[in-house]
Amino acid sequence: MRFLKMIKLLSLALLVTIISCGQNETAVEKEVETLPPSMRSDDEGLINYVTLTNEQAENLKIKTEVVQKSFAVYPINASAVVEPSPDHVSIISAPIEGLIVKIYAHKGDPVKKGQVLLELESLEFADLIASLIRSSAEEKFRKNNFQRMQSLYDQKIKSRRELEQSENEYERARASARASVARLLAVGLTQKEIQAWQEDPDRHPHLAIRADRSGWMTEHLVEHGQAVNRYDRMGMIVNTDKLLVKGYVSPEDADFIDPEIDVTISLRKSENKQLKTKIHSIVPVLDEQNRSVVVNAFVTNPDSWLTPGRNVRMQIEGSTAEKVIHISKNGLLIFGDQPTVFVKVSDNKFEQRPIKIAQDTGSRTVVYSGLTAGEEIAVSQVFSLKALAKYTEEPE
Repeated sequence: MRFLKMIKLLSLALLVTIISCGQNETAVEKEVETLPPSMRSDDEGLINYVTLTNEQAENLKIKTEVVQKSFAVYPINASAVVEPSPDHVSIISAPIEGLIVKIYAHKGDPVKKGQVLLELESLEFADLIASLIRSSAEEKFRKNNFQRMQSLYDQKIKSRRELEQSENEYERARASARASVARLLAVGLTQKEIQAWQEDPDRHPHLAIRADRSGWMTEHLVEHGQAVNRYDRMGMIVNTDKLLVKGYVSPEDADFIDPEIDVTISLRKSENKQLKTKIHSIVPVLDEQNRSVVVNAFVTNPDSWLTPGRNVRMQIEGSTAEKVIHISKNGLLIFGDQPTVFVKVSDNKFEQRPIKIAQDTGSRTVVYSGLTAGEEIAVSQVFSLKALAKYTEEPE
């Protein structure tokens, strides 16, 4: 009986010991699992330095750059097309109905402002001339009658009522004559031509269509003897002294562009010949055809070396919207996937520091984090520093 009791006590003690050991092992395992990552790696999170000897510093002659915070220039190269400037294009339209009886300028011909391009024979124009002659004669008659009535009134022969009636008839005749002149001016006649019609009403009623600007006939849509209706399009004149250049940039690049910034226009095969101008406007919606942002710039065209329809290159001097830290690409190295720079901490000592970059801006790179203004980085011999870093690391 006593023997059985002793066996039970020993079994209970053994069970308690086993449970205690299991709990200790679990606690150790949990403690190991909750260790921070920095305690599981001897090298992780350390700062690496490269220290040069005086001889190495003399041989390498490392150039440095002081990090500054400023607006970063962002050059953008865009494809562009040349178009006529909207204010240097004229559509030739028929002012009245008629027949084309004479043609003086054809497609491709240079024309001068005021030059006669073609002539229309029109019954409507003949009616306008007839109205001018009638109203001019009526005005002359009413004017003479009013002057005569004024003289008779002064002599107490005519009453004031008769004088006022005569004056009223004269004013109406003047208004009718002015309306006739206005209608002729509206169809393209000049004051000199109207005066000639008043002096010689027996001329053949041909309406001359004149160029309203100098340029080139780029469109000719009528033939001799063709009938045209009022406002029919008959041709187009383009003056190439001023042109519109439309550039197409990506929506991402458009964030760096503002009106009035500098633009350089050049031909793809002749970059030594360039035109300087500024951005005139930025279309705030994407172009439906190529899903790009359209940038407009006007240029003068010396020697007419640009022609509408030609593809050109547009280089835009964009910039960041706010001041940023940006460094020379010469000071940037990529270790694996990690952008890295060497920051100068003393005369011959450099810190190998990882950074985060935002985007390239041509020869420079915008830094998102990892550098502050006033620090100094190496911008030459960075590959030599990279090689030395493998052998002269000084962990801190």
